[in-house]
Amino acid sequence: MVIKDSNSSQSNLTDLIKIVSRLRDPINGCPWDIKQSHKSLMKYAIEEAHEVVDAIKYGSDENLCDELGDLLLQVIIHAQIASEEKRFCFEDVALAASKKMIRRHPHVFQNKQKVNLKEVKDNWEEIKMKEQGLEKSKNLLTEQCSRKLRSKSSFSGAIYMSQRLLEKGLLLITEKLMWKEINNDLTNLKENIKNKQQTESNKNLGDLLFKIIHISNSNNLNPDESLMETNQRLIRKLKYIESNVENGSKNINI
Repeated sequence: MVIKDSNSSQSNLTDLIKIVSRLRDPINGCPWDIKQSHKSLMKYAIEEAHEVVDAIKYGSDENLCDELGDLLLQVIIHAQIASEEKRFCFEDVALAASKKMIRRHPHVFQNKQKVNLKEVKDNWEEIKMKEQGLEKSKNLLTEQCSRKLRSKSSFSGAIYMSQRLLEKGLLLITEKLMWKEINNDLTNLKENIKNKQQTESNKNLGDLLFKIIHISNSNNLNPDESLMETNQRLIRKLKYIESNVENGSKNINI
């Protein structure tokens, strides 16, 4: 892969911004792009971010470059929509990000002192709390978690919540008691599903999933990686079954 100079890179970025603007042109643009809004594009931002992660794990440099371009495209489209509504533009987005990085790295841009990774993390969180006006909050952990959960899937949010609770020494019951509660939740879930009690079944399922995630984190297991590996394993089994469907069972065992 050839790395182009900064002037060329700047030109490519400008071209991409112009392309998106052209696609959004109400007269000569693309009907699909014209009808998009911040809300309609939300799922694509999530999908593109996941595809970047997938490219990092399984792809090539060419694949990663392509997926990063798709993610960048999402940023530019959102900035274009905001610009059309006279709210902000791509330059404002870039400026805000630059200011934030400088503000949250005083050891690099201001004080210029050597710090370790823990100090960097602590300083980042302290500066972030001040920016959000949380430094004097009586419910700091609650507010931090509430803000963080808004941008996460329910599964990722549960992992985050569990990790924060463990960091703060909360909900630390014995492993024996945790397994007992998991077994109780599983029994209750079976019973509620059998009796078609939808509300209680959903509650039991949520409790069960969170406790499994929590006990995973407590034992240094990664529930996200574990589930991802299971998904990949099922893909391999599905491929085998599709290739041999006339000779074998259609049941897939995890």
